[in-house]
Amino acid sequence: MDQENDLVVGVGNGLVVYTIRVPQILTPGAKGEVFSMAACAGGVTANSLVQLAALEVNTRWLGLVGTDSNADLLVGALEQAGVNVSDVHQIDGETGFGFVIADASGERVGYCNQGTTARLSPGDVGTRFKETIQAARVLLVEVCQFPLASTLAAIEIASDASTLVVLDFDSSPNEAGIPPEERNDIEEVLGQCDVVSGSYGALRDYTGLTSPKDICKYLLDYGAQLAATTMGHGGCYLATHARGCHLPAFEIDAVDTTGAGDAFRAGLVYGFINEMELEETGMFATACGALCCTSPMNQSQATKETVLEFIANQSTAGKEGVQHAGK
Repeated sequence: MDQENDLVVGVGNGLVVYTIRVPQILTPGAKGEVFSMAACAGGVTANSLVQLAALEVNTRWLGLVGTDSNADLLVGALEQAGVNVSDVHQIDGETGFGFVIADASGERVGYCNQGTTARLSPGDVGTRFKETIQAARVLLVEVCQFPLASTLAAIEIASDASTLVVLDFDSSPNEAGIPPEERNDIEEVLGQCDVVSGSYGALRDYTGLTSPKDICKYLLDYGAQLAATTMGHGGCYLATHARGCHLPAFEIDAVDTTGAGDAFRAGLVYGFINEMELEETGMFATACGALCCTSPMNQSQATKETVLEFIANQSTAGKEGVQHAGK
């Protein structure tokens, strides 16, 4: 894989995430012990870029940071993970940040302030990032926790340059507080994406469909070449226009499920740009997501060798577990 020709850039959330480990998540008004707290780069798009960088894909985040100490922390963490930060711009304001509180079982709650990330305008995308998007092979975008107008601006640049567009549908419009009148904007985004992945819950709420197969068909009907939905313990379903398949989840001891869907998307992109078979792509993406759940830092930095070794050691999730489904 030629690094320069396989540049993956991301227009989406990049935040400093503070992870707090606790014995259990408490009810309102209760008090408890904190085991530890650590900070790392986070956010849907940043997480996917970090995993892709670990897979030796040339990646770059296109975003805005503020003038606070979190700006240096975020940029430094991304740079250390191997993500190119030469297109990160500083503006007055507060860098996006979030808190994830995770208990011993891997369950968690999260809170987020997008800060300067949410202030990225369509004009910013056009003036600051146009040439980088045009030169990229793949553009990562997201809904519904990022300004839709800016996502559309990035997609339009990518479409004109024949840059592949990969969308993460991380949360439902209702959860994100997106008004009904902006649904057409989401449909416009879907209509210009080559690959779409998202959580089952978010896609079920958006489409009104309950079958993973029907959800993927819905996404493919908008024009995507590859669609996937993740179902946690239920594994994932992915499909092309030719066929689809369900892959079971791997058996793991989860530390924290935060960022698993972002790592899954990274694996999906890796398989897609390397022209892997559908099942191989799904297996690789599922392994990236599973390995993220075993990481105490809420993101996966697994290498290709680690992913392949993990798959080889999972006898219960080998190819004999693949369930084929006609389209």
